[in-house]
Amino acid sequence: MADVKTTPTWGYSKNGDKVFDLRPGESLPDGFFAHPAMIRGTAAEKQMRADAEKEGAPFQYEPEEPKAPAKK
Repeated sequence: MADVKTTPTWGYSKNGDKVFDLRPGESLPDGFFAHPAMIRGTAAEKQMRADAEKEGAPFQYEPEEPKAPAKK
């Protein structure tokens, strides 16, 4: 069986940052984001918004809302 290659990928969360070894097509786990500015309410989000406004550029993306836990 061939080894599946993984890519070390940073995930950012309010509780700390972590490197995940992701397989092709695999996403970061819930609660982790590809960029610190994607975490709503963080200093990184506020700074990125302020920089975009200062430069007259649109904010690149909206931070994701936390996902509600699945109902059992």
